[in-house]
Amino acid sequence: MFGYVKPAVGDLLVKHHELYKAVYCGLCHSVSSAVSPLMTSSLSYDFVFLALVRASLLGERFEIGKERCAVHPMKKRPSAASKSGDSLDFSAKAGFILTAYKIFDDINDRDQPFFKKLFLFPTAAFCRAKLRRIKKKDPLISSLSDFVDSRISSLSLMESSDCASLDKLCAVSGDILSEIFSFGLEGNEKLIASEIGSFVGRFIYTADAADDLSKDERHGSFNPLLNKYGSVTDAFSAFEDIDTAQSIYISRIDAAVSLLPRDSEYLPIIENITSLGLSSVFGNIIKKYEKQLSKPKGLNT
Repeated sequence: MFGYVKPAVGDLLVKHHELYKAVYCGLCHSVSSAVSPLMTSSLSYDFVFLALVRASLLGERFEIGKERCAVHPMKKRPSAASKSGDSLDFSAKAGFILTAYKIFDDINDRDQPFFKKLFLFPTAAFCRAKLRRIKKKDPLISSLSDFVDSRISSLSLMESSDCASLDKLCAVSGDILSEIFSFGLEGNEKLIASEIGSFVGRFIYTADAADDLSKDERHGSFNPLLNKYGSVTDAFSAFEDIDTAQSIYISRIDAAVSLLPRDSEYLPIIENITSLGLSSVFGNIIKKYEKQLSKPKGLNT
């Protein structure tokens, strides 16, 4: 359910795109140092957005240096580093926590194929060990981990009960990201971050449900849209309503983003993501089903 919060690159100035890539690279290095080099492959765009929002609220400025990594060993690339705050380190740990509990949830998911669960067991064992170490070292992160655990368990219970209310499921997803975005902040900064996280969580859950419609129908897996509408074709007929809901979520995110400090150098990237990137991502999901359902019967993939 990750990877839906990303910029509309074609509408970014070159300098802002380069800065975004440097923050992504810096976050990857933070995952490597704060969690494990083995977890860098789990990094998603969503947590770059988290780091940018928190850095803006905290008045944090990243220093851009050049680093090599396992993916790009031959040439150093621009990479952001936190010198006056912990936005990258926190985002790395928060991303790992969400990834770990998603893996644990997948193993317990009745709809997951047995062989996929077998593949996940070693990864889950590794994540459990890392999670224990991180929680032991940082009591605050431990409390965040426990919160995420409880809310993902609630979400899993609702899904296993075949909940057809997308609103209720989205609310839980919103609660999780609201807590993560605002964790450790105070006052107005906490309120702004909480609002952004809440509606980003709702957007992500809805986008994921829509994106996975065909796959979930094919495998007989839970999907609230299939539960409500019965089939991919019938769910697609309701995409106009779903798109309207997504637009409302985006407008709430934009309203909260407008309250971020105007002098933040990361604001143009954040505004690009929320005002253009999110709608582009969901628009591409709609186009995917328009193309799929326009094919002659028997040619859908």
